[in-house]
Amino acid sequence: MNQQVKNDFPVTDQVRHAMQVSLRGCEELIPEDEWQQKLARAEATGVPLRIKLGLDPTAPDIHIGHRGVEQNAPVAGFGSSGDLPDW
Repeated sequence: MNQQVKNDFPVTDQVRHAMQVSLRGCEELIPEDEWQQKLARAEATGVPLRIKLGLDPTAPDIHIGHRGVEQNAPVAGFGSSGDLPDW
């Protein structure tokens, strides 16, 4: 499971910026190196990422306010890069 991620794609300034956006308000991102590689691959190949937000609809504390996550979450910023949030 703890395999070294081979970085086939360059980590550009745009990828570093996307990492900063990803980490904004994020307590922990596991595995961070794999996420950076996916961002680099998306930039290098031009294939947008599909970003999914998973919420448990059976949770007792979920409410309509969670819908605001899509406007406020760091992943919302990826839409401007052509990536595809999957709400």
